[in-house]
Amino acid sequence: MLEEQMSNDNDLETNDIETKDVPKEKIINMSTSGEHQELQHASDMSGDSYTSAIRVDVFLQATPLSNRASSQHRMIKKLRLFQVLGALWVFSTLILQGMYEWAFDFPKLIFFQATGKTVHWVLFCIELLGIMVLNSVSLAVVANYVTQCEMMLFYIRGLALRLQEKSSDLRIAMKDVLSVRQNLSVLNGPMARMTSLICVIFCELTIIGISILVLNKNDLPKIWLYRTFFPMVFFIMLCFPLFQAARVNSVCSRIIKIALEMRVFGYKGSSQLDLDSFMNFVSNTKLRVR
Repeated sequence: MLEEQMSNDNDLETNDIETKDVPKEKIINMSTSGEHQELQHASDMSGDSYTSAIRVDVFLQATPLSNRASSQHRMIKKLRLFQVLGALWVFSTLILQGMYEWAFDFPKLIFFQATGKTVHWVLFCIELLGIMVLNSVSLAVVANYVTQCEMMLFYIRGLALRLQEKSSDLRIAMKDVLSVRQNLSVLNGPMARMTSLICVIFCELTIIGISILVLNKNDLPKIWLYRTFFPMVFFIMLCFPLFQAARVNSVCSRIIKIALEMRVFGYKGSSQLDLDSFMNFVSNTKLRVR
């Protein structure tokens, strides 16, 4: 019965998608323009209007109360933290390259002794610039994926909270679950594949770094320090998207548990047929991040 109502609302969903190209300032009235700019700057990693609409939906769902899990303040604060951590990671890769030069005494090489210190520092600065650009691109891919995962976390937690509070109509809840599935499909698309490729690179560098550290026969402390720091830098960045994906999958599993609780204890005067239909719909909807 609920599935028939859902099919009747497909035209309404199509109209909703068409409104996603409307400028945000006409869609939402935020508490302050500064918060909107922070959210836009923190999560505007792609020009896709569909992903942009996800951010609008999440921000509209967030309550202005700072003590709630889906509050606007907490969401902006977390996205800003991702920016800071990303910048620190890029800076750590530059430090790693500097440690490499220091550990193996590059200025004392015959080539640089013949050409002078000026050539060495010029080439070193060019090398740092290239490393910064390369790692910034990797960071942009990972940060895009991580940011969208965090957005989905806020959105799904808000849905779970409304279901637990029984403040949402069952038909609207089914539309929200369908929206979650569509958003996760977008997240599992090219964005996830690009992030997977970056993670493979980080995994290779981590394994190489650990192998060199285990097989290290050089007793100089500075070389031990460099070879210890090398795998740590890339292992941290490798774990970050994996951790975010695991968090999203964990929250998605809560939706199924809540649907089971609704089936057992009832929901807002809904009939058993409606609850069975909702339980069947949620159980057969794949809510999983890859």
